[in-house]
Amino acid sequence: MNSVFLTYSNTTDSKITAEYKDKGINYVPYTIPKGDGDKEHKPAYVDFGGISSATEYPREAFELLKFMSWGSEGWDARMEFYNQEAEANPHYLPPILPLTNEQKYWDAIYALLPQNQYYSDFLQHAREPIPLGGRVLPGFETWISEVYFDGEFGNVEQAVIEGTVNAHDVAPELTEKANVYYQEAIEELFSQ
Repeated sequence: MNSVFLTYSNTTDSKITAEYKDKGINYVPYTIPKGDGDKEHKPAYVDFGGISSATEYPREAFELLKFMSWGSEGWDARMEFYNQEAEANPHYLPPILPLTNEQKYWDAIYALLPQNQYYSDFLQHAREPIPLGGRVLPGFETWISEVYFDGEFGNVEQAVIEGTVNAHDVAPELTEKANVYYQEAIEELFSQ
């Protein structure tokens, strides 16, 4: 199943170019993989890749993107590396989860994790994510950089960790500002 989202990175603020505007491009829809929204509602950050139409080697670009994300050859190489790291460090945890439904990679990741119900449940719930944030929401990237990581509270996550900010207290304000950034981005996208 695919989902369509609007990429915000190439459409507004300093990232939009005159070339885009001359062509009347205000947003670019892309299809991205997502979980089964009828039975699962598990938001997750999923990194995306793209291939420029101007690339001199589109097939090679596709093969690299496939290798670096969902392709079996890439996951075979990644698992070989993860296993080497785990041998050198018994506390090693794989930094990312498979972007594929091939069970052998999920089993291989699980084998590197502590064998308990917590990690078993975690991996079961991490499958088929619904992409969250980032380029999915117009205005999100600007909000995250200007407000969340460099706003009134500095880095909000760090402030919460350090105890200088209570997440419950600032959540309504952050939500309100996120909605403002979203609305401004929508107005800019469709006022062209």
